[in-house]
Amino acid sequence: HTHTALSYCGSYAEYYPQTAQADTARQWVAGMRDKLARKELEAGAWYVRRGFLDAGVIYFQRAADEYPDTPSAPAALLRLA
Repeated sequence: HTHTALSYCGSYAEYYPQTAQADTARQWVAGMRDKLARKELEAGAWYVRRGFLDAGVIYFQRAADEYPDTPSAPAALLRLA
């Protein structure tokens, strides 16, 4: 459901950019994007703990590529190093 909420909040902020609610929607979008990035990081870490390093790399790369503007992106890049 996070992807759906992300879409709705992003659309609202685009259609009504000068409202206070748009500011709130943009904050929610940022929070949801970071939530999704953290989810990718956690999935990657799960695979790494079980010895499936290639699968972990896929999740870390996805977090870095799809959510580069989130606070979780540097952690994803660090895990790739």
